[in-house]
Amino acid sequence: MKVEVTIAKEKKLPNGAVEALQKEFGRRLEARYPDCQLTVRRA
Repeated sequence: MKVEVTIAKEKKLPNGAVEALQKEFGRRLEARYPDCQLTVRRA
């Protein structure tokens, strides 16, 4: 399974927010779907 999360560049986020989201989403998805691939990016 492939999951992509795209965040608008115009949105103000705290420093390290993208990495924190990727880590947390990855942890939660991995528990249910061990073969998933996650991408979190600004666009």
